[in-house]
Amino acid sequence: MLPLSLAPVSSFPTGNSVQIEVLGVAESVASRLRQLGVREGCRARILTAGDKCVLAIGESRIALRKEVAMGLFATCCEDENRLCLEGIACCQAEDRT
Repeated sequence: MLPLSLAPVSSFPTGNSVQIEVLGVAESVASRLRQLGVREGCRARILTAGDKCVLAIGESRIALRKEVAMGLFATCCEDENRLCLEGIACCQAEDRT
């Protein structure tokens, strides 16, 4: 059972920053997502939500089918929204000097 604070990435409003917590999809899909940079603990910005969810992860943009987006569970990173909206790569924010 998932904690109450987790929600599918497709349910977050456009512009929100999230931290991916669970890849609740088939292992073959999860493996491909990890290759693309979508992994547990990664921060992303929601560019579009709904049927065609688009995530910004670093300099990359990842488009997800609704079925995949519904299987990715995340928490909101309210303190990271400013960083992401300014275009700083959230997944790499801790690496900045």
